[in-house]
Amino acid sequence: MNEQFTRLPDSEEKQVMLNTAIIDAYNKTRSVLSHKKLCYAPSTNMYFTQDGKVKVCCNNFHYTIGSYPQQSIREIWQSNQAQEIREKMQQYDFSSGCNVCVWFSNTSKS
Repeated sequence: MNEQFTRLPDSEEKQVMLNTAIIDAYNKTRSVLSHKKLCYAPSTNMYFTQDGKVKVCCNNFHYTIGSYPQQSIREIWQSNQAQEIREKMQQYDFSSGCNVCVWFSNTSKS
């Protein structure tokens, strides 16, 4: 059995293994033109909580990219935190609170 895997740290600093064939198959189902990331939420979404914290996804409550109205929408979108999580998604790194996606990716192997 000669499968390639990608190591992904989870929020508890354990290693999570994703089969690269699964990643490729998943990316083929996406309706976007570029398939360089497993998740596009940080590049397309802003999720506002009731207290003004801005997240990139409704499933990730741990990682905040900004706070409204203390920051403008532009400042939040261009923040270091937003850029950091976008870069992590390009590297298939779910360590910023993307535990639901790690679970989904691992359960869809069968």
